[in-house]
Amino acid sequence: MSVIFLDRQAWGADAIPYRLGGRDDPRPGKRDIALSERLGSVNHHTVSVDPDTSPNVWENVAEVKANARRIQQARPDLGGGFLDVPYNFLGYLMTDASVTICEGRGWVRSGAHTAGKGRDGQYLNITQLATSWGGNFEDNRLDISPWLPAINEWHHRQKQMAPKLQTITGHQDWAFASDLNRTACPGHSIYTRLREFSFEPPEEDDMDEVARKAIEELKVADNGLRTLLAAVGQHTRDNRALLKAAYDDHLALKQRVAEHIARQGEEPNLPDDQANAQLWREVQERIAEHEAKFAKIAEAVGGGA
Repeated sequence: MSVIFLDRQAWGADAIPYRLGGRDDPRPGKRDIALSERLGSVNHHTVSVDPDTSPNVWENVAEVKANARRIQQARPDLGGGFLDVPYNFLGYLMTDASVTICEGRGWVRSGAHTAGKGRDGQYLNITQLATSWGGNFEDNRLDISPWLPAINEWHHRQKQMAPKLQTITGHQDWAFASDLNRTACPGHSIYTRLREFSFEPPEEDDMDEVARKAIEELKVADNGLRTLLAAVGQHTRDNRALLKAAYDDHLALKQRVAEHIARQGEEPNLPDDQANAQLWREVQERIAEHEAKFAKIAEAVGGGA
């Protein structure tokens, strides 16, 4: 899964009545916001970095939780007398190209993130769902290309929750609404890629790429098979254990390939592209070769895998 969502309890938020809005929230009683009132997704950056050699990339969830707790304590001036995260969500780029999202104000609370009113006369802290990305993407430049699929999956999830979302912006896009928005936020590395952010659902795995990965795994498995074939004459218990482990790996790979093909339709639906189709034929041929090799090994050691 490329997006992990942590609610407030999961990241260890202080158990306080978290704030309903910013200083410009005009609503009597500060009611919850209907998801139909959410019209856009605005991106910020926290400027609070991971204190290691990769300041915008987070190695584990423990670091993410600790940073979220620090941000909760950072701005007591942003409303209600309570310390809290001013954004609806915090986002963290992880080393495996996934993103971890921490709930801040959440789906139905207004934020204290983007001051003023939009051109429609509505308060931005009400109409906009704000995600602030953990790090300083202005001073610490980073190519975010590996994370774009996960970032877009997160924006797609926002659209599923709030179907009227129409725009994806950066904090600085709202400079006309308030001088408080005249900023470099969300930083160069994010702002220059905003046009690649999308509410569209993630695409299915490219068959071409999946086939190549399957072939690479099969090649690695080939090396293990050759080692086993050279050693089966010893008839040792260790060889039987190695055979069983290798066969389990083989079956798992075979299942993954079968599941992907099944997603293409009831029958293997190879693409029209001849080179791509050839890749999938090679996958099937290698699996067949493996079956023959395993049969030979099993016979040599005197039993099935």
